[in-house]
Amino acid sequence: MQKEPSGAAKPATPAAAPARANATPSAAPARANAMPSTSPARAAAPSPAPVRAPAAMPSLATAPKAKPEPEAAPEAKSLKTGGILAGVLAALVGAWLLWPAAPTDNLTPQQVQARVEHFQQAAASGLITMPKVDLDSPKAVEQAAVQIAAMPMKDEKAKAALAKELRAEAAKPAAQRTKEFEVVRFNDDCEIDGDTITVTAPGLLPTTLRLERDWQTLIIPKAKGQPTTITVYGSHDGYGGETVGLSTERGELPMPIFKQNQSIDFTIP
Repeated sequence: MQKEPSGAAKPATPAAAPARANATPSAAPARANAMPSTSPARAAAPSPAPVRAPAAMPSLATAPKAKPEPEAAPEAKSLKTGGILAGVLAALVGAWLLWPAAPTDNLTPQQVQARVEHFQQAAASGLITMPKVDLDSPKAVEQAAVQIAAMPMKDEKAKAALAKELRAEAAKPAAQRTKEFEVVRFNDDCEIDGDTITVTAPGLLPTTLRLERDWQTLIIPKAKGQPTTITVYGSHDGYGGETVGLSTERGELPMPIFKQNQSIDFTIP
């Protein structure tokens, strides 16, 4: 009789097991959400591992994006370059007031006034300085002698005397020299229209220059360490006034525009 109960109990047990099996899974998710730390099996059950694995992918995606970061340097350089170019353009705009955009004597009133102001400021500041002949260099002395011979002076004897004076001064010891020789250059800095000037200075006979684009050189003597005044006289106005460029140690200096039979003086310190 004991086998019957065991036999009857055995079919009852499998019948109850499915009921508990169905109930257990329905409660398991609730408990897994409520108490994930109490059951290791249930804590591992949330398998976000496969979900989190793709979540790590964005970090890999951002790695290539880090490569364009060096491109920020060229952008920064481009900004700096833009700033430099802006400064250069600003300087060119200022220079444009002094120099026409094209070789022409049709200057605007602003350009004409800018030439006057710029020249006056340079003269007042003692900035109109010329390169001097290097008397310690035989090559420079002979080059200056050739330039003297090429000067458009009508008096050939005066040119020969000036070249002789130059060589004699160069032959002296530096401490005994009493003269120096300024290298003064002129050109027409606008339209080449026949503008002609006559230049005079102490120690220099009047010398007439028909201005061209290329610089024309005069060698002008003066007392060592003493200022001298040079006069530029308008001999012929091609068109729109005498447009004269003056070459100095600091670069080209546009002179104020003046008319025929007018003159401008400036002092070399």
